[in-house]
Amino acid sequence: MKIQSFKITLFLLFLLIIAVYFLINQTEPSIYKEHYQGTITKIIDGDTLEIDNITIRLALVDSPEYYENEGNKAKEFTSSICPIGSTAMIDVDKGQITDNYNRIIAVVYCNNRNLNAELIINGHATIDEEFCNVSEFKNEYWAKKYGC
Repeated sequence: MKIQSFKITLFLLFLLIIAVYFLINQTEPSIYKEHYQGTITKIIDGDTLEIDNITIRLALVDSPEYYENEGNKAKEFTSSICPIGSTAMIDVDKGQITDNYNRIIAVVYCNNRNLNAELIINGHATIDEEFCNVSEFKNEYWAKKYGC
């Protein structure tokens, strides 16, 4: 009887250890975290890029599309700050996590520079005022100064 009780206790202890292990090592996918780091894998246009092959749309930023007048300059500017292969820090917009195309909405930092702000300050984009009422970044210096 004591041996069987001992085996049951060991088995329950084993299950407890496994459960604790999985709880400790449980990680959520990066795109669901508020802040995360990744690698620039593609520049789509001035205000849209891929980080770890996940499409990121820059919060509050509206740059010309790559096929529009000045669009290529905006894309080149984005590439100059966040070249493919470089490390980026992503701050997901809690006010609007994704858009209608299921892209993550965020502020992106490369080489210690805020890409969203740099595009606007350097004239390659404007504030997308449509989202000023929902974005968590509406009170940032660059957002307020340029239109929110």
